[in-house]
This record gives sequence, C-alpha cells and structure tokens, in this order.
Amino acid sequence: MSYLKKMYYKACKENFTQLGFVRKKDNIVRVVNDVMQNFCIHVFHGGYSCNVEFGVIPLCSRIKKDDVTLGLCPGHIRAFEGKWDSYEYDKKSEESMDACVNEIIEQMKKYLIPYFDKSCDCASAYQELCKFEMSAWKSILMHDYRKFCMALKSGDYDLAIAHLKAKEELDIKGYKTYKVSEGFPADIKRARLKRIKELQKMIVHIENRDDVFIKNFISENETYSLESLQACKVPVVRAGAM
Repeated sequence: MSYLKKMYYKACKENFTQLGFVRKKDNIVRVVNDVMQNFCIHVFHGGYSCNVEFGVIPLCSRIKKDDVTLGLCPGHIRAFEGKWDSYEYDKKSEESMDACVNEIIEQMKKYLIPYFDKSCDCASAYQELCKFEMSAWKSILMHDYRKFCMALKSGDYDLAIAHLKAKEELDIKGYKTYKVSEGFPADIKRARLKRIKELQKMIVHIENRDDVFIKNFISENETYSLESLQACKVPVVRAGAM
C-alpha cells in the first residue's frame, strides 16, 4: 500500500469511525436506516493525483457483497465546489502527501459528512442527491436507478415511474445500438432485452399500484442487501444514534 493511502485510511479511521463508518477493503461504509453511505479513494494512473468518490445507495436497490467492498460511488467530493479536477501531490514527498490527505479530510468534514447526515433515509437521500446534481451538473439524472428505488421506497409512485421510464428509454436506445452491431455477443443482447422487459413489467405493476409487488420488491431487495452487509460485518446505524 502506498504512503498516501496508508495515511488516508489512518485519517479516516481517526475522524469517521465514531460516526459509524467502517473500512471494508477499498471502501468505507455505514448503513443508516434504509440507505448505505460509502466513499472510497481513487488514485489515478501515475500516482500523482487522486479523488474521493462517494454515494448514498438505497438498500432496496439490491446491494451485493462486492458493492460493499469495492464501493458504489458515482459522485466525487470536488464537485461540491463545482470543480472537476483532482487532488494533486508529489508522490516522492511525504510532506506533500500528508498535506493532500489533510485537505481531503477537511473537505469531507465540510461537505461530505453533512451531506450524509442529511441523507439518512430514502426520502431525504433523494432530495439531497437532486440538490447535489443541480448544483454540480445543473440537471437531474432521470435514468438513475437509485432515484427510482428511493422514490419507490418513499411512496412517490409517479416519481418512481418517471425514473423507471427514463431508464427504460435509455436501455432501449442502447439495445438498438447493440442489436445492429455484428460483433456484439448474442447472449449479452438477450440479457439486455430481458432487462428491458423486466423494467416494462415493473412499470405496469407500479402504474397499477400493485401493493403486493411493491412491498415484495422492497422487502426482498432490502433483505438481500442487509445479508450482504451482515456478511461484510457492517453495522446498521439509526438516524437518532448518529
């Protein structure tokens, strides 16, 4: 392990363990109510720059064990300041790497931890994610499956359908591209088509307010996620205990 990563993990342990975060291989994670909050460091090729990526993932999105250890982190903390660059350092200088880690930890305290604390369940996580995207990207990613799950768990079925239809539209466009590609494996094409049909069935169930389907979807996926988290020995933190 590089000196930078060693100091980064040491600083995270000192600053965030008391908040319920635990390190699982490359990922640092905690579970609050019905969401998983996680972040991980990404060192770019060459070892002269890095970034910290993060995500709040609903348990009803069906989290796998690999997701817990590798991370599900679509955002990065530089975006809180509207920046797209990375943290730079001199990998030959411990002083430079220490300064880099200190800057990362301070920005995590300033931006990321407050963001996590406000995203303590699916309903609040949805709102905070949309605020973050509007601030960072000036738009909301409607095809994001996480948002569908958050909206569904929160009981906003019309919003859940809107996200699922956006996801369906994107997947259909992708499938049509792969369909005409002679070099693309047939089994992958079939898998993509199967997934589109599954999305379409889900849309019908939710449009019809099929409570049995919705409750089973949420319950089965949350149970699966919790089993993955328990297998990785990740504790569950309740909002009032943070």
